[in-house]
Amino acid sequence: MIEKNENLLGKRVVIIGSNVDFLNLTERIFLLRGAEVVVTSDATRCLQELQKTPTSLLVVESPLFSISTTDFVNNVRSASGDYVQILLISDEDEVLKEKVDIFMLKARLDLDEMIDRAEVLLLNRTPIEAKVLDISDHTVVEGNLDNEEVKVLVIEDDPLLRNLLSYKFEKSELSFKFCFDGRDALDALAEYNPTLIVLDIMLPGRNGLDVLNDIRQIDKYKDLPVIIFSNKDSEEDRRIAKSLNAGPFLIKALTNINDLINIIIEKHTKG
Repeated sequence: MIEKNENLLGKRVVIIGSNVDFLNLTERIFLLRGAEVVVTSDATRCLQELQKTPTSLLVVESPLFSISTTDFVNNVRSASGDYVQILLISDEDEVLKEKVDIFMLKARLDLDEMIDRAEVLLLNRTPIEAKVLDISDHTVVEGNLDNEEVKVLVIEDDPLLRNLLSYKFEKSELSFKFCFDGRDALDALAEYNPTLIVLDIMLPGRNGLDVLNDIRQIDKYKDLPVIIFSNKDSEEDRRIAKSLNAGPFLIKALTNINDLINIIIEKHTKG
């Protein structure tokens, strides 16, 4: 009989994956060890669970449905820093080893070893030290900000990142609109008339830098602030973005969403 261990007792564990048998078995093992467990195969629901309640450990079984594991982990990390401990089980995403706390090869997975390593990881963490994803705090900037004057157009196709940004914008009381496809960007721009654009480069339909070039051809938007927010990064991309008067150039995987919101607010702050 598996005994409950104080290292997992009362700890909240969220598990996400695509293999139903793995999810069921892993849930059972963590429950038997005394953990509080939430299981899902949906990335958006997983994010909501991490937002809602402090979580000690996130177990990710790769691949995931509808989103790459790399994008999912990057989004969680950009929102949470190191607050959420991540255990990744995968045969495909070894590149993520540096971004997670425990990496285990799925083909050689030993569940007893997985639990033991999770217990060691959480040994010095109490439930009070676990935190909700750090995207809900209001950002405070010196100066006079009129929220009613802020209208952010986000041109982004990643549904999980849109969920993160939507949550943060609402908490920061900023008006926003999403555009999912580069081909629709100019129509969205004309309809919404934003005060700032957050622009991804890798978009369906039309490259983000091509979209930016189109925007700059419109007199009304020649000086509209544009923040590049992308995981595509090269010297040529940066050169083109700079030539089109965009800035800053932020890398999703390296940027905390609070920092992005802070930059947006600073660009609208008077005084």
